[in-house]
Amino acid sequence: FLSLFLFALGAIPAFLGYALHYLPLQLAKEAASKTKSIEFYSPVWWATGSMFGLIYYTLALLIGLSLNSRLYYSLLVLMPLTGYFALRYHDAWQVFKTQREADLLTKAELAELRQLRDQFKSSFSAAS
Repeated sequence: FLSLFLFALGAIPAFLGYALHYLPLQLAKEAASKTKSIEFYSPVWWATGSMFGLIYYTLALLIGLSLNSRLYYSLLVLMPLTGYFALRYHDAWQVFKTQREADLLTKAELAELRQLRDQFKSSFSAAS
């Protein structure tokens, strides 16, 4: 129950991080989708995301300087922090979701999965 409560509480700053970084991430995803070879998808996504992120932060800083607003300055400081939190929250959510799915398995299904895992591990140790 506590972990579910903490995930619900952490969703607020994570959503803020997703919202603040939506535009550069979507632009990077769109640029990466144009690659013809799958091997270049992640590097293109990373490079264009970094480029668009730097442009985005620069534009946000210039807008903040022209507005001269304390609220906007605090938002500028929170942008990288909430972006990082959103990334960590997404990773933790994937682990949490997988654990919840594993908790719903029956004992027979869990035993079968453990047996398959052991067979998989033994096939690697036999090969080396």
